[in-house]
Amino acid sequence: MQLSMLAGDGAAFRSALLSQGFMTPTDAKRRGWLTEYLQSRAPAELVRHVPRVGWHGRCYVLPEETLGTSPSGERVIFHSEAGIEARFSQRGTLERWRQDLARLCIGNSRFAFATATAFAGPLLAWAAGTPGGGFQLTGPTSIGKTTAYLIAASVFGKGTENDQSYIQKWRGTSNGFEYLGEQHNDATLILDEMGAIDAIEAGLVAYMLADGAGKSRAKAGGGLRQKPTWRTLFLSSGEVSLEQHMRTAGKVMKGGQEVG
Repeated sequence: MQLSMLAGDGAAFRSALLSQGFMTPTDAKRRGWLTEYLQSRAPAELVRHVPRVGWHGRCYVLPEETLGTSPSGERVIFHSEAGIEARFSQRGTLERWRQDLARLCIGNSRFAFATATAFAGPLLAWAAGTPGGGFQLTGPTSIGKTTAYLIAASVFGKGTENDQSYIQKWRGTSNGFEYLGEQHNDATLILDEMGAIDAIEAGLVAYMLADGAGKSRAKAGGGLRQKPTWRTLFLSSGEVSLEQHMRTAGKVMKGGQEVG
């Protein structure tokens, strides 16, 4: 846990313990003893908490595991008070994935492109000066858009059309998509059905995701909060293009949005 959880009356760490089944003391005296005990410990190993997934030095941090090790040998793990929305998971083996899914991409340019984009997301960090961006498959229903993205989603998580799918929906606001951008840092964000988002918001969100930075916000006591940032590629699908969708609200797509 973060040492800051010991501040004040310790309600933060007690809440975390209760959520995991540990019945913490209810009276003030024993609560104080528990806090004092934890503050007096000198653990042999310290870990570094990072608030978002992706590359941190040579480590690729995921919610449930960290791939690679830091040069100093320091353990790095994910920890965020906001939780995690990106549903990273593993199912089966690489050989099974190649046999059952990757082979379907052979000879199918859209499947191959979507899957390649999924693998390209984590590589942005190692291509200096390469910004994020996005791509959209546009067309009527039942032409394979969702199938292509289900295969791409299987690179990071479950490619299923349910609440546990790695695929996210376009339904939301620009503020919500800032959170999704951070949650898919150094990964590929897959968004289904652009028609679900307000036409005015659609252009703003597309530009923001490609730009890799959210809005500047003021602190209550003055100054600016740290701006949310990310580095990602996104895949989008819809029956109409971004330009067509924006026109329904009387908006004209700008060059930067089209390039993204």
